[in-house]
Amino acid sequence: MSKPPRTPAPYWNPYVGGVALGLVLFLSIFISGNGLGASGGIGRFNAALADLIDPSFVDKNPCLSHFAGGPANPLANRMIWMLAGVAVGGFFSGWLSGRLKLETIRGPR
Repeated sequence: MSKPPRTPAPYWNPYVGGVALGLVLFLSIFISGNGLGASGGIGRFNAALADLIDPSFVDKNPCLSHFAGGPANPLANRMIWMLAGVAVGGFFSGWLSGRLKLETIRGPR
């Protein structure tokens, strides 16, 4: 006999969540000297993927060569770890709050 699905935990108050995020941002800048952001990690991951496929293209491209030109390893950066932490943290947050499920959301028609 299967267990009935549990009721998801309520969402945080947006003001409390905003203050908590502000404190995390402050601590990030205070401890590491850098703020939060995912675009740098995504850019570095894309540069590493392009470098695997065609390293000569990456060396000629000014945007990608900034991340992965020459012997530089684009994955050796704190932004990659932060991006991975966001994905893992989001998974565990959804799991702990009872909101993690596989579903396909369809439109009204």
